[in-house]
Amino acid sequence: RGGADSAALLRKQMVSSVQWVKQVQAMYRDGARVFVEFGPRATLAKLVEKILPKGEDVCVVAVNASKDVSADMQLRAAAIQLAVHGVPLARFDPWSLPNPFLVGRPSESPAPTPESVLKVKKGVLSLSAATFKAPRTTRATEAAMSDGYKISGNTVASVGPTDAELQAAKKEASERQQMVKTAE
Repeated sequence: RGGADSAALLRKQMVSSVQWVKQVQAMYRDGARVFVEFGPRATLAKLVEKILPKGEDVCVVAVNASKDVSADMQLRAAAIQLAVHGVPLARFDPWSLPNPFLVGRPSESPAPTPESVLKVKKGVLSLSAATFKAPRTTRATEAAMSDGYKISGNTVASVGPTDAELQAAKKEASERQQMVKTAE
C-alpha cells in the first residue's frame, strides 16, 4: 500500500470505536485461553477478566501491574503464572545469572547465546521481555551497584550466619545469662 492509503487507514482507525468486548469474546470463542498484558498497570487484564466467564481454563496475566514492585520480579511472577497454567517457557531468561547452588556442576543444556535466542523461525512469533528494564529499576540497580561494596571471585550466597557471627551470638547470650544470674 502507498503512503496515502496508509494515512487514510490510520485516520479511519483513530476515529473508529474499539470493539474490545467483541474482540475478546471472539478470541475466546476461537480458542484463546491465555491473555498477557505487557505494559504499566493491569487495565486490559482486568477488562478481560470481567468479559470472560469465570473458570479454570482462562489465564489472564499482567506483566507490569504495579509501579511499586520491581519489574524483574513482576516478570518472573508472570512467568510462574504462565508455567502453572501450562504455557511452555523454555529459556525464559537467557541472560540470567547462573544458579549459585549449581556452581561446578554440569548444567542440563548449554547456556544460550544472544544470537541463538534472537534467531527467528518463519511462522513463529517469539516475545521476550527478559532484556527490558523499566527506568526506575535501572536507576535502583545502578544505585545498588555503586554503593561502595565490592564482590570478586566465585561467590555463593550465604544461607545462614557465618562462624564469627555464631560465636559472637553465643558470647552475647552467655554474657546476658551472667547478668541475669548476677541480678538475682
